[in-house]
Amino acid sequence: MRVFFCANQISLCIAVEVFQLDGFKKKDVIFYDEARCDIGLYKKLGINFISFSRWSFLKFLLTSLFKKPDEVCVPHLRGGRLIRMYAVYAKKLSAIDDGLDSFRVTPKNIVPSDFKIESKYYTFEYDTPLASWLEDFNLIHVCGIEKIADSAKKTINLNKYGVVIVESPGVETIDISALNLQEVCLIKHSNPNKSIINQNDFPHFIGMDANIALEKSIASYKGTLIVGESMTAVYALLMQSPKFKLIITLKNKSKENLLPLTALINRLDFAKLLSVNN
Repeated sequence: MRVFFCANQISLCIAVEVFQLDGFKKKDVIFYDEARCDIGLYKKLGINFISFSRWSFLKFLLTSLFKKPDEVCVPHLRGGRLIRMYAVYAKKLSAIDDGLDSFRVTPKNIVPSDFKIESKYYTFEYDTPLASWLEDFNLIHVCGIEKIADSAKKTINLNKYGVVIVESPGVETIDISALNLQEVCLIKHSNPNKSIINQNDFPHFIGMDANIALEKSIASYKGTLIVGESMTAVYALLMQSPKFKLIITLKNKSKENLLPLTALINRLDFAKLLSVNN
């Protein structure tokens, strides 16, 4: 039995691809965060999805008779005492990519020492160098990053806007007064606790809620896309022949910790790095 814990859409789509590549086993499970994961397109695959909560996990432990799992895959071990105890109990503990830590010199979420040398690290088929701390892992490149655009959510026609700003750390420093606000669309972060821009400054506002497929909407955009410290920036950078201009705003302190990302930005003609004060 193999068990994945997925905190967001990034880790979820990788987990689903692993299950499909390796073949499904009836007892294998994907726990997911219902607020941050969209399983709409995956329901027909017959995967055993369980919306994670303390009670759903305890119920799973009881129904599985506390059987020791063959492999537990986690983005990190910050998900609570129960997951940490269960992960230690597993025959094998593996890591799964869930965002920008793969591009950070010093990761923010995962603690590499929580894993053994050569533990598996499930990630995308990146055609670009990643952070050096990953050298201690056995990298399993599962699928292209375009998979994070797979979604059952609705797409937005962004081409009626000249500028699209994706709310993420760094973009709050943009000089909004220099923009024609009639042509600006702000896509809010799905987590209200991470709101950093006053939406009232923009006549056109689109809430980034559970019904919007952000990456899929970006794919056909032809204007100027402004993104901060976000996996949306990585997705945009690695798209094939994008039609938009890309500006990535990074705070100076973050930029110093995102050297693999800044190197990628600097070698692409359609992308521009904008450094901002912390």
